[in-house]
Amino acid sequence: MKKLTVFLLFLILTLFLCSCGQRQPDQHWEFPETSWGMNMEEVMNALNIQKEEISYIHPTFLSTLFHMEDYKLFGTRAESIDFHFLNFEAYLEEDIENKLLTIRQENQGLFDQNLYDDDVRLFQQNPEHKFCAVDVNYADNTDMEQVLKEMKKVYGDTIPHVTVYETQMSSMQPKEYKNSEQIHIWGTDVLDSRIAKKDSEAYRDGWKHYNQKIDQIDWADWDLFIQNARMEWILWINEENNKKLRFMALHEGIYRTLQEQISAP
Repeated sequence: MKKLTVFLLFLILTLFLCSCGQRQPDQHWEFPETSWGMNMEEVMNALNIQKEEISYIHPTFLSTLFHMEDYKLFGTRAESIDFHFLNFEAYLEEDIENKLLTIRQENQGLFDQNLYDDDVRLFQQNPEHKFCAVDVNYADNTDMEQVLKEMKKVYGDTIPHVTVYETQMSSMQPKEYKNSEQIHIWGTDVLDSRIAKKDSEAYRDGWKHYNQKIDQIDWADWDLFIQNARMEWILWINEENNKKLRFMALHEGIYRTLQEQISAP
């Protein structure tokens, strides 16, 4: 009996250690030290970024981007990095397209220029804009293999491919990326694994606020979309004159926003 008890304890410990070393389906692929869904102030605090370090901010009604240069990431200096935030809730407002058109007509300058220097320091952040993406650009002489080595310490093994639905409210056909010497990919589960069958129609109707092409053209067929679109993904790209990282959680933000609405009593 004692031997059986010792064996069971050993088995439990082994399973625990194995599970700790593997990414689970519900885990997130996030930018280091941050969480998707943070607002701009929370991201800056998490990364200890001061406003004086920001090169410029590009604000609109639906989104905010802030740009930095000479940013150290995965042990290597990047030439530039863009942090993206989106107002997911605003997309669900009635008649959002006409509202955006009115805002653009009345505040044209907001859409045509970035905020620099003193304007950055005086910028009033919108807490409704939630962290959803990062673009990182490295110099052509960067040792991207070293970046990849450091990334694998954080994110583990890569996946074979990802289908990228680039933008919200977009008519762009999705692009397929496959694992190769020049491209490595990390990604969470596809949407179909998160959306219960009974709620599929509700999510489909909600998703049309973000991508109006859903069920309108072949590549945006709802069933096909949720079978291919991943909640979150990361790209490592090491091509000639194109060395970059992309972190994307657009679908995670949409799903989280719709989930709150659909599951509300």
